[in-house]
Amino acid sequence: MPYVDAGVTLVDKKSFTVSLVAFGGDKTSVSLSDVDPTATAPQLVDFATKLGALTNAGVYGLITTTKQETSPTQAVMFDEAFASASMKAIFVFQDLTTLKSIQVGVPAPDDSIFDTDQVTVKGTPDVLAFILATQTVLNAGGADYTYVRGYRAGRTRIIPRSNVIGIKSEPGVGDKPGDAPAV
Repeated sequence: MPYVDAGVTLVDKKSFTVSLVAFGGDKTSVSLSDVDPTATAPQLVDFATKLGALTNAGVYGLITTTKQETSPTQAVMFDEAFASASMKAIFVFQDLTTLKSIQVGVPAPDDSIFDTDQVTVKGTPDVLAFILATQTVLNAGGADYTYVRGYRAGRTRIIPRSNVIGIKSEPGVGDKPGDAPAV
């Protein structure tokens, strides 16, 4: 499984995200990664204000984050069945009190976390550790999120057939297979 190698050099990277909501209630965001660490709060608010002037959506949130990052050439990655970042293992958590759901997508999932159907997430030790860590973070403020299911999200690709272009959807799109493994 991919991991963070203890030998890599991590540096602080600052990013800024502007959350927007459209008239119909659809939410989206615009993110700036690798923001200069000396950028001030007024400069970031000015960026959000200028962005707001260009859109019909309303600005409703500003998020500044600092993360530790390494060079992509130092990252440990593997070439396997689901090595593309567009392939995801989706873990669904639901708050048993409010019934709100949160989906956590894991890109380029290791094929060992799926059952033989290659769609349903199975309860490997790494999966169970991830579920527990995610529930701990989601429930830190007193919520009651529980893992309810996991599956591989498919991707759509265009396949040429003579002069006709067809769309083929791979397994997993829209499926809700799998029972939650015991944690």
